[in-house]
Formats: sequence, structure tokens, C-alpha cells
Amino acid sequence: MVSVVAGDRGLTRCAAPRFEERRRSLMLGMKEIKISSSTPNPADDCIEACTWAELACLACAEMCLNDLADEELSLCVQLSLDCAEMCWTTRKFVTDALVVAPQLVREQLEQCALSCAACAAECRRQAATVRELASCEQTCSRCERLCRSMQLRVAALD
Repeated sequence: MVSVVAGDRGLTRCAAPRFEERRRSLMLGMKEIKISSSTPNPADDCIEACTWAELACLACAEMCLNDLADEELSLCVQLSLDCAEMCWTTRKFVTDALVVAPQLVREQLEQCALSCAACAAECRRQAATVRELASCEQTCSRCERLCRSMQLRVAALD
């Protein structure tokens, strides 16, 4: 049995105690999230995807800045930076406001999915020029899928 509890320390995932079950803490921003390693949680998966997409987008922007001689890469830099910021914000919303403001979280998940889709499309388009952009494209595509999946789950909370 797994439940999500909102407290003064943020969103905490609680499970029935088992001796063999190991718990780990993941620090995201200033919030601590307890994650059980035995059963997956869609909120945890979405937060993790947003974290990886944020990092991939920042790396993508850096790669594009290094090759900025090509004028077409300026759009890639802007989309990557916007997507990284959107992923960070979405991670914070899911962590902090899932229980208290599900409508707001659902709208943020939609915006993150759109931003990730735009970034993935641009990285896919530019992958022939900068080969390393393929990993950003894959990471953003995964984040988009998980944000849309989480969006449907949050809609059930309303």
C-alpha cells in the first residue's frame, strides 16, 4: 500500500513498513522526497524525468553555444534554456503543490509537455549538425510522455 502525503517538508511517499524494503531520500531543491525502491510511483517518475530533461537541456544549450557559428543553433539554445526552466518549475509544482492545487499542477504539466515536445523537435532537427543533441531529444521525449501521463492522473484528483 503506497500513499502520497503532503506535509510541511513537501510531498512524501509513504509505504507499509517492511524490513527488507530500503528507502532512499532524494533532495530536489529544498524539499526532501522519500522514495521507496520497491514500487514505482508516477509522481516520482515524472519528477525524475523532469530532472533529467532539465540537465539534458542545459547540456544541449552549452553544446549549441559552443557551435553558435551556425545561426540556426540560436533557436536550439533558446528552446533548450526555456525547456530546462520549465522542467525545473514543473518538478517544483509536482513536489510542492500536487495535493493542494491539482488544477495548477495539471496546467504546469501541460506546459512542460509542450516545451519538451518543442525542444525535442528542434534537437531532432539539429541532430545532423550536432550529433550529441540526440540524447537531449530522447530525454525530452520521455519527459513529455511522463508529464502527459501524470497530467491524466492529476485530472483524476479533481
